[in-house]
Amino acid sequence: MKRRKKEYEKQYKRVPSSKELSEILGMDESELNMVLASRQSPVSMEEIICDGNNQNPVTREQSIAANEYWEQDEDTYVLKIELRKAMKDLNEKEKKIIRLKYYEGLSQSKIGDILNMSQAQVSRTERKILNSLKNKLKVSNL
Repeated sequence: MKRRKKEYEKQYKRVPSSKELSEILGMDESELNMVLASRQSPVSMEEIICDGNNQNPVTREQSIAANEYWEQDEDTYVLKIELRKAMKDLNEKEKKIIRLKYYEGLSQSKIGDILNMSQAQVSRTERKILNSLKNKLKVSNL
């Protein structure tokens, strides 16, 4: 696995994503994640650690939560900013469909029940919203 990962990094001048690495190795991404996880020693999320200044003891869980936002790459930040801008143009019903589907994980049928729409109407509206957002992000060169 290490050899193939190094070969990929050398060829493409970047670290492969887990999906790319799983394809290189000929296994499902979930299998790869299990293999990688099994190679790590478990740690307690309740373990007390110190912040960067060796002060303010916090648990590992608190530290991860605090740092998670800042460890994303620049492209992710830019995409999130552009997506927020694009979503401002949506009407309230469209915003609610996106929130219910992608943040609360509800099915189109459940969304339809909540918004008094058929599943087919929710599906068409969702597709229209996603195409609109996609086009706005393309215009932004993302």
